[in-house]
Formats: sequence, structure tokens, C-alpha cells
Amino acid sequence: MKIQHFLLLGAVGLVLGGPAVFAAEPTPAPKKPIREFLHQYLHGKSYKGEDLKGAKFTRVNLAKSNFEGANLDGATFRQVRLTHANFVGSIFGEETKFRECTLNEAELEGLDLKGADFHRINLRGANLKNSKGWGDISDCTFCDADLRGADFSRAKGDLDTVQWTDAVYDDKTVFPPGVKAEDVGATREVKPE
Repeated sequence: MKIQHFLLLGAVGLVLGGPAVFAAEPTPAPKKPIREFLHQYLHGKSYKGEDLKGAKFTRVNLAKSNFEGANLDGATFRQVRLTHANFVGSIFGEETKFRECTLNEAELEGLDLKGADFHRINLRGANLKNSKGWGDISDCTFCDADLRGADFSRAKGDLDTVQWTDAVYDDKTVFPPGVKAEDVGATREVKPE
């Protein structure tokens, strides 16, 4: 009896509007799987222009890697070596996080970091010219970094734990509120005469 009832309803459905009458709810598009990188040696790898939104990098060696123009919105880097890595033109977001990473001599020139967090990061000698939108910079090291034109006005966190010794700044550099370049050992750019 139940089978005949179902067949009758199916036939009525075809007459009244076809199979769409009994179509299930639209199937949502499958979510893009989150890319995870754990304990890998990816030295010199190129991610140029790739969509790494939400990617997770943990204990990975990415020294000399190229992230130029990559989408890093929501990406997380934990205990990652990024010495000499290139981030020029990358897309950051408030959910982008760097935790206990080494970005010595990395290229971040001109980036809008959009509030990305850099907690316990070593940026010694990094090129941070004209960067802006810094989020949490607690326990960061900016020693010897190029801060010319950089804007740290939105930076937050425990600013007493940040090291600025010999970081080069100019008249356009904006330090976090309450931080005075001369008090933290930063070095003003000397222009040739």
C-alpha cells in the first residue's frame, strides 16, 4: 500500500511540475578544506598568489618562501621559521595570526596587516617600510628592522615587552601610543647631506 501511495504521489508530482516538486533542499557548495601543514620542511616553497585563507602552519620551516600576493586571511602560523620570506602584496585579515615565529629579514613592505596578530615574533632586520594595521605585537622583537613610514598606531598588547633597539625610523613612522622612539633605543634615519 505504501509503495503504491508513493508511486501515485510521484506521478502527480511529474504532472504538476516535474521532479522539482520532490527535490530536496539545495545542497550547499562543499566547503574548501582547510590546508594544514605540520612538521614539514618547505624551505624556499612558493605560494605566490595562492588562496591560503584559513590555512594552518605549525612547526614548519618556510625560510625563503614566497607568499607574494597570497591570501592569508585567517591563516595561522605557529612556531614557524619564516626567515627571508616574502609577503609583499599578501592579503591579511584580523584573524591572521603569527605565534612564536621567526621572521628575521622578512619582506613585509607596504602591507596593510588589517589587525593581524604578531605575538612573540622575531622580526629582526625585517623590511617593514610603510606597513600598517598592526594588531597584537606583545613580546615582538623589531631590532634592526626598517620601520621607515610604518604605522603602529593601532598596535596593541603588552607594549612594554616589545624590543625596538636599533630599528630604523623616520619622520613618517608612527609608534604605538605611549612608545617614544628615543626611549626604546630606535635609531632615526640619517639622511645624507
